[in-house]
Amino acid sequence: MITRNIKQLRKQRTKTPHSVGKAKQESPTSRSISWKELLHLQTATSPGNGGRRRQESNSGDRYAGFSGRVREADKGVRRVGMFQDREFPGGSPRIADAGNEGGDGVAAGAADGDQDEKSECDRREWVYGAFPDKPLYEALGLYDMASTQTVDDFCSNLEATTHQRATILKYAKAVRELMMEIGHKIVEGVGVHDVSLEDWVCQFRINKYKFSPETVSSSGLQLHTDASFLTVLQDDEIGGLEVMKTSGEFVALHPCPGTLVVNLGDIAAMWSNGRFLNMKHRVVCKEAGIRISIASFLLGPREAAVETPPELVDVEHPRLFVPFTYLDYRNLRIPNQLHTGEALHRLRLHSL
Repeated sequence: MITRNIKQLRKQRTKTPHSVGKAKQESPTSRSISWKELLHLQTATSPGNGGRRRQESNSGDRYAGFSGRVREADKGVRRVGMFQDREFPGGSPRIADAGNEGGDGVAAGAADGDQDEKSECDRREWVYGAFPDKPLYEALGLYDMASTQTVDDFCSNLEATTHQRATILKYAKAVRELMMEIGHKIVEGVGVHDVSLEDWVCQFRINKYKFSPETVSSSGLQLHTDASFLTVLQDDEIGGLEVMKTSGEFVALHPCPGTLVVNLGDIAAMWSNGRFLNMKHRVVCKEAGIRISIASFLLGPREAAVETPPELVDVEHPRLFVPFTYLDYRNLRIPNQLHTGEALHRLRLHSL
């Protein structure tokens, strides 16, 4: 099984690729959930499977076409069982340092090591993460789902079939188109019309939380903001996501059948010169069960720095932040454990 403790994973790193074989079978009542079953958990929620259906207005939904493609691709992902009930082929997965669920996550770098090692990990194409300070949480994902080569390499490492590869590519394409559409509407909403998001990196991640009766009311993931510009999250029926209001009060975000959750992160707050709010949120165990969320993040430009556009800067609204690249920002945020947007304060030119 992929679900093992950190010590076991580290021991696996010394084995040869051929020493990693098929996992031992466990009884259905005692074993942990496998990655093969991970996506199948949501099958009952798909339209056409007798589960939850999206209620769309008769007047038309601007994003209905995109959402429909995402739903159809998602059904395919869960149907083919992308993640198999066995170890990773070719060796054990890398232990990553995922500071939080949003944008920092599985491609964040090594848990230990100097800055050079962390910089090297910034462009790691895909990685598995399990963390000693988050015993209920683990994740698997890839850095740039817009890259056909990256997705293909990701599938190769999982020994995916041709059909599985096609399904993952279809899902990635549908979600990326949705993020592009939402992202452009957001920037146009504040009067900026000449910004292209096509070169912005889109990260993909599957999060798994192992909730038990003993962990009810425990933290699945600590309070954090997403480092990204935009997050699109598909949740399941287990729930547990809570949003913190500006008053400090937490509000439970209950799963809504057939919908996706969209929120803005640190990059959006910086880009908008403080007009957009980077939402603080956390995951809390509400009930026993395996909680699955599929998160997609619009991070930032692939190479260029993020900078507030001139349309949002004037005498009354001076530039608040120095320009920075997404990777530089993450390298500031993760090692210093600045999970709730504090890293932005270190890059601020003027107070809000």
